[in-house]
Amino acid sequence: NYYNAEQKSLIYSLIYILKFVLVLVFVVWFLVIKNQGLLAILKAYLFSNLLIVSIFIVPYLKQLYLKFDIKLFKELIKYSWPMAFSGVASNILGFGDRYVLKFIMGAAAVGVYSLAARFANLIDLVMVYSFSLAYEPYALRNYKDQGFAEFHKKILTIGLLVALYLALILSLFSEEVVMIFAPTKKAYWQAIPFIAPLAFAKSLGIAKNVFGISLYIKKRTQPFGLIITLAAVLNIIFNIVFVYLLGIYGAIISTLLVVILMDILFYIYGQNTYRFEYEFNRIGLAILITVVFWLISLPIMHLPYLIKLVLKIVLILAYPAVFYFIGYFKPSEIEIIKGIIDKWKNPKDWASNIKGLMNK
Repeated sequence: NYYNAEQKSLIYSLIYILKFVLVLVFVVWFLVIKNQGLLAILKAYLFSNLLIVSIFIVPYLKQLYLKFDIKLFKELIKYSWPMAFSGVASNILGFGDRYVLKFIMGAAAVGVYSLAARFANLIDLVMVYSFSLAYEPYALRNYKDQGFAEFHKKILTIGLLVALYLALILSLFSEEVVMIFAPTKKAYWQAIPFIAPLAFAKSLGIAKNVFGISLYIKKRTQPFGLIITLAAVLNIIFNIVFVYLLGIYGAIISTLLVVILMDILFYIYGQNTYRFEYEFNRIGLAILITVVFWLISLPIMHLPYLIKLVLKIVLILAYPAVFYFIGYFKPSEIEIIKGIIDKWKNPKDWASNIKGLMNK
């Protein structure tokens, strides 16, 4: 939160990425090598958190001072109490589908679904969660600036496109990802076909975070608790119905419906609070093209591996090319992309570029 408030987005993102990697490493060590069962998961989170704290706490400690501000405390309580309810509802929203799956289908289905969700959550980690939380303090500081509304509009368009692209890459290589982390446990290979639709659903979640900026600007946090609580309740209901009818795919459909519902509600409340314009025609086109690419990839998955690998790479390269040739990107956006490529194309400049980002 300290690095988030200071708009040190690179460090903020590194913390979550590093934690994810450390948890995976410790899980493999304690679970696979040491065979410690459920205790391995708890140890993995404990040791990863200890390492993260020991690495990043020193700059934070230098900023600490002892002072109590009763006026600020009252403002904080008024602002944050609805978020407490949304926090509880978020936990129900995040894990309610597992309980329904276990009740209807058993623990084996929960294991398969949870593994697919774990990899799909990479989209949350890299784009939806880290990006959005890094963007929120920036937006709150700069929303009055001239040109911010245009920038905010493009943030959703380009941010969603990047999230969709990452979801497509993850779905294309879902087989390789699962087999790397569970090479000998074939039961978990059943998770492979579920990663793609879950990743797609997760990518759409970036919209609700962007729409929610309007509520943060006006310090109107009550809708957060209302929307997320409603989503949690409906998620349970949807899962009971769809899991019973469609099994694990029912849980995925429930996730997708709830994400879309939250996007719509955050848009409605956000526009009624502080209006921004968005490029829904471009957003819809990006979603349509992504779905087409995913449908094209489905028959590829049944081909011999080398042919399949080549075609996957072709699809990954063709995806941005399609957007370029249909004129999706505006001239100003193309110039920005070219500037980023020029800045990072030489590996010799990476150290200085990263150092510059760390100091921002």
